[in-house]
This record gives sequence, structure tokens and C-alpha cells, in this order.
Amino acid sequence: MLSVPLVNCFTHSLVLGPVLASHPLDLQDFSQVADGHVGPPSVNTEAKLVGVDDALIENGGDPVGMLLIRGPSVGKLLGNSDYVSVESEGDKEGWAPTGVRARIQTNGTFQVIDT
Repeated sequence: MLSVPLVNCFTHSLVLGPVLASHPLDLQDFSQVADGHVGPPSVNTEAKLVGVDDALIENGGDPVGMLLIRGPSVGKLLGNSDYVSVESEGDKEGWAPTGVRARIQTNGTFQVIDT
């Protein structure tokens, strides 16, 4: 309807567009995986995981942790009494927590595990 070629995407109320998005020309086969990926970070969006298990990564596993995002289209979380001061936990560099756990696969796509 909007001429946006998205197949799978992850959205969040802090972001004006999709946070993570795949497209129709993404020809990856994940038939062995129960949950499909939601793609790499969208345009003008940076994503990182915190709280990952370093031992798991060193043994060849995919990083799993809490998803943080930042970029021009990412808003700030505000409390009811914090309209003047908009700093929240972990946003000294502009990172905003999404409250979801995600996995980064070796090809750069993300899988949302817990919402």
C-alpha cells in the first residue's frame, strides 16, 4: 500500500520507521531455523547488543543480548516528571534501550528472541 518493499521488520515505538528490516531481494535460506530473521539495521539506524556472553562468542556462537539503538529517527524515553531532563539509562552516547533480546547472526541479520 505504501510502496515500501519490506518482507520482515522489527518496529519500536521510539523509531519513526523500521528498526530492523529485510527486503524482497534478500535471498537467504533459513529453512533450518524456526524463527526467521528480521534483517539488518534499517537506514540511519545503528544497533548494538549489550550483556552478551563472551564465552559463547569465543566458542563460535552468535551474540545474544539486549538490543540498543540510536540514530536520527530514534526518539528518547521520557518519564512523567522528566520533561526538562531527557537523559535515561545508557544514553550518554545516544543509545536507547528497546527492551528486547536479539541475536546477531554471522551474516549481519538480527533475530528478535524476546519482546
